[in-house]
Amino acid sequence: RRDGSAPGGLGSTCGAMAPCPSGVQCLTVPGATVGFCSPTCTPATEATACAYAGPGRGACAITTLPGGPTDHCGIVCMPTMSPSCPPGMTCQVQMGSGMTVGFCFP
Repeated sequence: RRDGSAPGGLGSTCGAMAPCPSGVQCLTVPGATVGFCSPTCTPATEATACAYAGPGRGACAITTLPGGPTDHCGIVCMPTMSPSCPPGMTCQVQMGSGMTVGFCFP
């Protein structure tokens, strides 16, 4: 557990030895061995599905299908603020996006 949320909730890391609870997906980035637990969401359910108590902000902002709508929660962070992510995670901005915010990844 990485923050004040329930074990396996948004902000928790996951992997083969530490799965997420039922109904919550373990999302990883290519090449990573550890991911983060990410509940499903829609923009209408963001407030409850992506509830999170810790650095950064829970948001329904991740798309798991290319070109699809946002459908999973992530922790939005600002790389210039500290701390901007839960312990064990870092704020990563997508290169070339022109964005000043990123997502927390293990």
